[in-house]
Amino acid sequence: MALAIIAAAADFASETKRLFFVLWLFFFVYVISLLAWFTAFLGVFTSGGVEIDGSGNKDVKMTGKE
Repeated sequence: MALAIIAAAADFASETKRLFFVLWLFFFVYVISLLAWFTAFLGVFTSGGVEIDGSGNKDVKMTGKE
């Protein structure tokens, strides 16, 4: 009986380690994608903006040095 409890505890501990690894992995993937999105946002924002007409066409207005 005691060996079964120890084996069950060991299985739980190994599964918990994998769970924490997966959680941290997804957290870092989320942070990297958020940083990539923010970098792209800053690129568009500092370029002067994007104008969209009624038909869905986009026009990027570049300002600054030509």
